[in-house]
Amino acid sequence: MDYRADNQWCVWSECDRLGSLEIVYTDLRTSRCRRSIMDSIVRAVIDKFKQRSEFGKAKYGTDLDRTDLSVLQWIVHAQEEHMDAILYLEKLKQTLIGKPPA
Repeated sequence: MDYRADNQWCVWSECDRLGSLEIVYTDLRTSRCRRSIMDSIVRAVIDKFKQRSEFGKAKYGTDLDRTDLSVLQWIVHAQEEHMDAILYLEKLKQTLIGKPPA
């Protein structure tokens, strides 16, 4: 898989080492490698992102590489997602403090 970093193309691969995720980045121009070992929390979040991506592709038939939305439309989508997140947090907060539903 390729990704863009510092205006240079790099290749990364994943290796599972003793329950941690090790990601190896290789700069194709210099052949220099950089390793990053991630803890179980970071790994769990990465796994959830992958699952979410697969779910979205299956449900909507597209992914974030789509080009049919304007910048403004992307902003609106992000705002809507964050508004939902705020509602979920408020619900959890009220549940924790024992506030009954109105």
